[in-house]
Amino acid sequence: MDYRTIWRRYRPSAAGGRLPLALLILIGGGSVALLVALAGRRTSVERVPLQANTKFTATQFREAQSTWKAAGLTQARLSGGVIEVPASDVDQYSRLWHPTREAAQLRTRWADAWQDANDRLSQFSGTRERESARDISRAQAVSRLLEELPDIAAADIVWDEESSRGWRQPERVRATVYLKAEPGRLIGPEVVDAVRRAVSGSKANLDPADVTVMDQSRMVAYDGSQATNASTRLAQSIATLRARLEAALQHIEGAVVQVHPSGIAGLSSDNSPAPVAVSIAIPEAAIRQLARLDDRSATGRDGSSESEQRRRVFQAVERHLQDSIRSKVAALMPVGLQLVEPRQLMVETIPSPQPEPAPRPETALAALLTAWAGQNALPVLAVLFGAGALWTVRPTRRSASTPATAIATSAATEHEAIDAGQPAAKVQSPTAARDTEAHEPESPINGMPATASRRAKEVADADKGHSDASHSLQPTAKPMPAEADLLREVLAKLESRRGEERVHRSMNAPPAVASEDLPQILAGRVHGSRQGDHAPATLELEDLAAEQPERLQQVVQRVEPDVWSRALFGASPGLQSQLLAKLPEHEANRVTRELRAGRPVRLREIDAAQERVLSAWQEVRQNLPPAAEPSARSAPERSAA
Repeated sequence: MDYRTIWRRYRPSAAGGRLPLALLILIGGGSVALLVALAGRRTSVERVPLQANTKFTATQFREAQSTWKAAGLTQARLSGGVIEVPASDVDQYSRLWHPTREAAQLRTRWADAWQDANDRLSQFSGTRERESARDISRAQAVSRLLEELPDIAAADIVWDEESSRGWRQPERVRATVYLKAEPGRLIGPEVVDAVRRAVSGSKANLDPADVTVMDQSRMVAYDGSQATNASTRLAQSIATLRARLEAALQHIEGAVVQVHPSGIAGLSSDNSPAPVAVSIAIPEAAIRQLARLDDRSATGRDGSSESEQRRRVFQAVERHLQDSIRSKVAALMPVGLQLVEPRQLMVETIPSPQPEPAPRPETALAALLTAWAGQNALPVLAVLFGAGALWTVRPTRRSASTPATAIATSAATEHEAIDAGQPAAKVQSPTAARDTEAHEPESPINGMPATASRRAKEVADADKGHSDASHSLQPTAKPMPAEADLLREVLAKLESRRGEERVHRSMNAPPAVASEDLPQILAGRVHGSRQGDHAPATLELEDLAAEQPERLQQVVQRVEPDVWSRALFGASPGLQSQLLAKLPEHEANRVTRELRAGRPVRLREIDAAQERVLSAWQEVRQNLPPAAEPSARSAPERSAA
C-alpha cells in the first residue's frame, strides 16, 4: 500500500478533526487574555511619593533599590529627587527600607550629581557631551539646593550663554530662577538677594546683576539692575499688600485679589508713596453662603414676594461685605503705597461659574459600559474563547429519524425505483459510502472490471432467501409501534417484488467478458482498443511484493534504474528489499543512498515514476514485448553498451 492509498483511506472523525481547532482557540484566547491582563496592569499603575517633602540622592536611591530588589520589588523610580513607588505597595516599600535621620537630613552634593551624570557617559562620549552633562547636573544640583531652603517649596533654574563679542569681553551668562514659596510664606528681599548671589557663584561668567528671580506664588519678578531700586521696592510692597489682603479674605471662598501700580511713570526718586489700584472680585456663591441663602434664591429675579425678600438680604450682605473690605484695605496698606482716589479700590460681585451639564443617559450608559469592559476585559475574553472552544468540540447533531425509519425509507426508495423500471439504487450512509470508496476492490473477478464485479456480487446476493433479506433489514434499535407497522408493510412489499428485482439486476449487469474473437481469446491476446475494459481498475505498487520472482525480474529489466529512486519513495521496506535485490549491485547501492538521503522530492516525480513501474508490470502480465525505446532496455544491455 503506497502513500496515496493511505491518504485516500484516511478519514478523521468529527471530534478528532475539531479537537486541534478547539485547542488552537483555547491557546490563542489564553494568549490574548494574558496580553490584555499585562497591558492593563502596566497602564493602571499609580505612583505616589514614598515620603512627601523629602529629597533623596542617587546614592540613597541605589541603596534602597538594592534592598527592594532582594525582596522582589522593582517598580520604584527616582524623579527629581523624589522616590515614587506604586500606590498599592507603599507599605511594603516603607517597611523594607526607610532612611535614617542622618540620611534624611543629608544635603544635596554637587559631586553626587556629577557622578550620576558621569556614570551615564560612555568611553566614546566627546567633550561637548561631557560639558552638556556637567551643565545639566549643575542645574539639577542648584535647583535641589534651593528647594532645601526653609521657605521654598519648589525651585528651578534656566540659564543661557551668549558668545563672546571680542577677546577683551568674556562670555556673558544670563539666568532666571523660578521660586515657589511654601503656603503661608513670603519671599522677601533678603531671600531674593541671597538666591541671586548663590546662583551667580555656581556658574562661571554669571554676574549677580544678570540673575532674575521669579516669585511664582505672587507673580513678581526681581531683576538685578541697580537702576530700578524704586521699581523693586514697589513690587515688593505690592506683593506684601496682596498677601495681607488674601490672608484677611481667606474666609471668603473664591475671592480674587489683584493689586497693580497706578501711574508708575510719574514716580519720583524720593520716598513718596506710590499710587496703586486694588481690585477684589467676590463670587455670588460666597455671598449666598454668608447670607445662608440657597441656590434657587440667587438674586430673587422671579418677582415673587419671597424672592424679593431674599434679594434684599443678598444686597444687604453684599454692601456690608464691600464696606468691610474697603476698611481692611485701608488698614492693611503698607508704607510706600496709597490709594489716591476711591475709585482705585473696586470691589465687585461676579457670577458663580455655571455647573457642568449633567451627562445624557446614553452617554452615561456608554461610559459605564466602557468602564465595566475595562475592568472585566480578562473574564469576558476567557468566557468568549471558552464558549467558542466548547461549540467547536460539540457532538454532531443526530438525525431526527431513528434506525428503523431510515431502513424503511431506504427500502421504500428502492421499491419506487423498481416500480419505475429503473435499477434499484443502494442507499448508504455517508460513512458507509466513504468506507466503500476507500476499500475499492483491487483484484478483478475473471478479468472483469471492478464495477462489473460489484454488480455480479449484487446479483448473487439477490438470490438469497427472505430470511437473509429480513435479517439485513432488522433495525438496530427497538422501533416504535407506528414504525413497526411501517416496517412490516415494507417487508411484505419487498417480498412480493423480490423476483422483479432479480430480473432488473440481471438485465442491467454487464457481461463478464467482453465480446472478442475466439482465436484472440484462446491466444491470450486482447485487442489494444479493448485493453482498458479487461485491465484491472487500479494496480497498487505494494502488490508487486506478491508477484512471482520471474515476473518481478522482468519488471525490473523493463524499468530504467533512475526511476526506482523515485518509485520506491514511501514504499514498504519489504517491497524495497525485494526490488533492490533484483537490481545490479551498484545500482542498488545508488538507489539505497538516495532513499536514505531524505532529499526533497516533488510529488509529480513520484507519481510519474510509479506509473512507469505499473505500466511495465502491466506489460509483463499481458506478455507484451518491451517498448522499442532505448530506455526500455534491460540493465545488462545498458551496461554492455
